[in-house]
Amino acid sequence: MFKLIYNEIRKLVRRPKTLVIFICFIALVGLVCYGTYKNDENMKKYNSAEFQISNMEESVNYMKQDIKNPNISEEQKKNMEQNITDTEKQIAELKANKDKPYDYKEDLNSRIKNIDENISKTTDEGNKKSMLLEKERLQKQLELGISPKDEYNLSSYTYLKDLIMILGAIFLAAGIAIFSSDMVSGEYTPATMKFLLIQPVSRGKVLFAKYMTILISVIAAIFSVEGLSFLLMGLKFGFGNSKNPVITGAKYMFDLSKTENGMHPMKIVSGSQYLSTTGSETIKILLFQILFMVAVTSFVFMISTVVKSSMVAMAVSTIVIITFSIVQSLPGTSKFAPYLFTLYGNGSSLINGELATNLQLPNLTPTFGVTVLLIWAIVSYIIAHIVFVKKDILI
Repeated sequence: MFKLIYNEIRKLVRRPKTLVIFICFIALVGLVCYGTYKNDENMKKYNSAEFQISNMEESVNYMKQDIKNPNISEEQKKNMEQNITDTEKQIAELKANKDKPYDYKEDLNSRIKNIDENISKTTDEGNKKSMLLEKERLQKQLELGISPKDEYNLSSYTYLKDLIMILGAIFLAAGIAIFSSDMVSGEYTPATMKFLLIQPVSRGKVLFAKYMTILISVIAAIFSVEGLSFLLMGLKFGFGNSKNPVITGAKYMFDLSKTENGMHPMKIVSGSQYLSTTGSETIKILLFQILFMVAVTSFVFMISTVVKSSMVAMAVSTIVIITFSIVQSLPGTSKFAPYLFTLYGNGSSLINGELATNLQLPNLTPTFGVTVLLIWAIVSYIIAHIVFVKKDILI
């Protein structure tokens, strides 16, 4: 078996197509690196005190011109005057604190104090638990010496999270389809298939060797590029703190006591959230990405086994994946979208509950997502096995 896998890997590595796809993937990741860097530069610019002061002063000038309009009511004038006063006050505060050095400890202690004041005012137990958890997170940051601003600065951890989100949208699945589509269909030529089937091994073992080869190759190729880019971004911009506390684990339910736009809004289940760390969350996201790659590869491998033409296999796989990606984003598809493997390209959105809130599906949990991906992987391989073992191959 190991010899079969080794031979298959050698064949795969020697394909010109493998090198071309690998270079394209590196180029794509490079573009994401550059885009992340430029976005960070823009965010720093927009969040700077100088930029905020300039925007506010421009807004005040517009309001002072509008207030002279004879067509506006006295009440509108009073509101605009109040807005001008408030904005000018904010400008004065920004100018006064612009050159003042940032003290993260003072900031954290101020936030903790505000939470304590709000806890004493609220009677909602769910809100209290959320505020206490946020207070615990801030206290942990204080103990570890982590500045709240570090959460928004570009680091290898924030970059990797963005990279997985972008790749998971469609690029990863489509890339796997192009890369894997001829793993079996490409062997449906007389000379190659004859050589494979005259070996003293069963068809099942031949198929399994090919499956493990493409699976290992896909995971190794993607992780090697992601790992290298993670290292380079860390050396350039810093790795961030893997112990930085984050709130996760949110589960949702419909709030039957309220109605918005004819529907019950979703709310977080009290006590479902807990403290984790950036490092732990990153590991979870990467493990979920592996499972997603397994599901996609298994599906494409099944198509490659059923279809004899490499071009047809690639076309069918790519079209189905693109169709699934489009369908899951259409209005009114939330009922069956969770059963499509393409929905889980970004594990972060599932882990933090963002996917559940976007689709208004409280049962869309990480456990559900794992189950769906496993079913796609297992069923796809079983179909491929049955077809390959029983299929008449003319050689």
